[in-house]
Amino acid sequence: MQFNGWEIIVNCKDNYEITTNETTLVVIDRDNDVALAVKYVDGDLKINHINYSTDFYINADNKELKLVIHDFSE
Repeated sequence: MQFNGWEIIVNCKDNYEITTNETTLVVIDRDNDVALAVKYVDGDLKINHINYSTDFYINADNKELKLVIHDFSE
């Protein structure tokens, strides 16, 4: 999905939800926990919150943010 010119890629085996407005993106995992909260500030992505079961990778050259939500129950 696109968010303010950035490609957001979510890698998750379970269901998740993404909620956005003009400046904020929130990814909610299957347990209804916030996996990642991002704020768009002056062209930059500011990570406001990241869950312990979540990794994120930023490719600034391609303006991609990849989010990996792990399932530790497996």
